Amino acid sequence: MDCVTLKNEWSCTVLSGRRIDCEPRGPNETMPGQNEQNHHRMALNNWLQGHPRFGKVTWAQSQGGLQHDPVWSATAYVRGIEYGKGMGTTLGEAKEKAAYAALAALKTSP
Repeated sequence: MDCVTLKNEWSCTVLSGRRIDCEPRGPNETMPGQNEQNHHRMALNNWLQGHPRFGKVTWAQSQGGLQHDPVWSATAYVRGIEYGKGMGTTLGEAKEKAAYAALAALKTSP
């Protein structure tokens, strides 16, 4: 298991040689480059379209936490292999984090 830091804000752990889990280093950190103009799910889908040997992304998602304070978890799979996982207070946030991690992992895969 290796640990890497992205832009001194995110700590990412590489697991099983492919999957990357990312979490903020501080309580109020955002993903690198995150703003209204960046959409990591769209970037992942666009990258996959340009690399058809990988196929499409599929998702697994779950909700936990309290009803008034939910925690969503999303996992991105490509060819049935887990490439990224993310957690957030909304399903969209969790998927964005998972897509960011998946794209980083896919770009480094052979």
